[in-house]
Amino acid sequence: IGTHRDVTAERDRQRELESYRKLFENTTDCVVEIERVDGDSLIKRVNGAFEETFGYTEAEVRNEDIHDALTPEEYREEGMEIRQEYLAGNQPVYEVTRNTADGQREFLMRAVNFEDRFYVVYTDITERKQREQAIENARAELRQIIDLIPDPLYVKNRDDDVLLSNEANAALHGLTPEE
Repeated sequence: IGTHRDVTAERDRQRELESYRKLFENTTDCVVEIERVDGDSLIKRVNGAFEETFGYTEAEVRNEDIHDALTPEEYREEGMEIRQEYLAGNQPVYEVTRNTADGQREFLMRAVNFEDRFYVVYTDITERKQREQAIENARAELRQIIDLIPDPLYVKNRDDDVLLSNEANAALHGLTPEE
C-alpha cells in the first residue's frame, strides 16, 4: 500500500520562510521582532545590525517591552502615540530618538504589522541629523555676519531674483530682508 502527499505548498512555504530569515539577518537596518502580549509590545528577536548599532544583545532585551527598553523617558508620550498607531494596524514612519548602550541616537523608525506580531525597523540617521544641524548653525552664523555689515548687500541668481538681502539693503528699499 502506498500513499502520496503533495508537499509543494509546504516546500514553497519553507523557501519563503528562509527568504524572510535571510532578509531579517542580513539587512543593514536594525530590525526588532515584537510580539503583542497582554497589551505589551515584547521584543522577541533582534538582528545583528540592531545588536551592533544599539549595543544591546538579544538576550539583554528579549521579553522587554520595546518602549521600556529603548524609548528615552522624555519621549515616552510620543512613543505611546506611535504604539497606538501601529496597534491600530497602521504602518507608521517617524524620526525618533532612542536609547542605545552609548547614549541617545536618532533613527528613522518604521513599524510593519503581521498578524500577531510586528517588526520595527530602525535606520540610524544620527550623523545626517548632526550634519543638518551643523548646516543650520552655519547658515544662522552667516546670516548674522551679513546683517552686521553696515553697507547694503544682496545676492541675486542668474534670473535676477534676489536670494538674500541684509538689513541695510532692505532698509534702503523700505522692506524687510525676507521681503
